[in-house]
Amino acid sequence: MRRSRPGGPRGAAGNTLNSPQPLRALMASSSKGPRIYLSHPKPAHGSATAAGARRTLSCLFPGARVLDASGSFRSSEAWLANYRAEIAKSSALVFFPRQGTISYGVHCELVAAGDRGVPTLLLSGGRLFDTWSLSTLDRRHQWARFARVRARGGPVDPAAALRRRPQPARVFPSGALGRMIENRMIEYLIVLSGGRLVVYRPESDFEGTDLHVSLRHERAVLKVQVKGNTGHREGRYQRVQVPAASIPEGDPKHILFVDYDLKAAEPRRFVWLVPSEVYRAKANKIGAYYKASLAIKPTAADKWVDYRYNTRDIAWVVEELLKRA
Repeated sequence: MRRSRPGGPRGAAGNTLNSPQPLRALMASSSKGPRIYLSHPKPAHGSATAAGARRTLSCLFPGARVLDASGSFRSSEAWLANYRAEIAKSSALVFFPRQGTISYGVHCELVAAGDRGVPTLLLSGGRLFDTWSLSTLDRRHQWARFARVRARGGPVDPAAALRRRPQPARVFPSGALGRMIENRMIEYLIVLSGGRLVVYRPESDFEGTDLHVSLRHERAVLKVQVKGNTGHREGRYQRVQVPAASIPEGDPKHILFVDYDLKAAEPRRFVWLVPSEVYRAKANKIGAYYKASLAIKPTAADKWVDYRYNTRDIAWVVEELLKRA
């Protein structure tokens, strides 16, 4: 005689079909829940705020596995090596500020999520928002308090928020795109100077120098590294990074940051021409890179504004630097 199992027929995850367990919980236990990457400034780790955020996410996303970033990596080096991969595996990134601000580490995680098409949500007042404003703070030490965050618009439905946005296809390899932006800036320098500037490309760029610029028939040379940016602008600033190995001490050059409009095939309103020693002193050194955020708002007054110029004035600026050399 066949023996029946105690408790009658069983459903998913070992729960009896006649169990009073709520249907919502039953569905959560019977399927693989979402993976939520929780990002917040490191000082909030272990706080009641962080614990409350985890509880809120468990309610908003039944069955979710919440990865609290600030407590999941053994060291800053481990975080730097692994956070992008962990974000790429997540269903969404949810972040919350501390005292209204986020750290530079949280900012890096937001960038990584955006680049990978991972939905990014702000947790505020127990609700989720997919729109917010970021205002970078003009401080010497921006690692802990990088930007102020404010929610915008109304809260979003958690289930709808998990739908991934399609990632835009990369039209050009980064090397080819960089070359095109360099060519555009060479044209600006030569044409807008009326031919007074002469531009050469080094046969090798081992030193991280893309252009040598001089006044016609003059000996002084301005070494320029060109960095084009076509990515997410987030309305107020563009994010840039320069390999530390390309701007060592003792090799003075200028870094030309170009905010490039890929659709129009034109640089946008502003460019930044920053001496390498100034960039090293003011940027944030993270791993092998110096990283910074450059304000693009016309009325902005961040620490880079003294090196920001109207794009069509760049030839005049370079001429003046060479005259003073």
